[in-house]
Amino acid sequence: MSGVSDKRAAAIIGLVAGCFMIASGFTHGFGGWPTLKATLEVQQVETPFIESLYVGWWFGSFAMAALGSIIIAQSIGALRRGRVSRPTIAIVAVMYLACGVWAFVVRHMNPFFLLFIATGLLVACLLRLPDEGSPE
Repeated sequence: MSGVSDKRAAAIIGLVAGCFMIASGFTHGFGGWPTLKATLEVQQVETPFIESLYVGWWFGSFAMAALGSIIIAQSIGALRRGRVSRPTIAIVAVMYLACGVWAFVVRHMNPFFLLFIATGLLVACLLRLPDEGSPE
């Protein structure tokens, strides 16, 4: 990437990825949990186990939304300053890529998990921008 328009494009891709991550977090919680809970109840899983899983499930949902918020903040910073915190971006991108690949393999190549891989790649676009700590 070179030029102002390329930096702006990377920042906008980051904004899209961040918004998608927040939406995914809420969809995970509000859409995924009721379906999973119903399945667990049909299988007569004990209530304490379901309640414990509920807490962890929502933690994951909130974490997805929080990571999306971090990416949005970085993208806005990129639009304003043309720079990002590359370590922050790298941690989020690698986490999404690694978890996506792992889930894809463990879940027998279920294409749903390609969404995590795609999200990680979109976030990684921000790595094309200079680091906040690098000299001008």
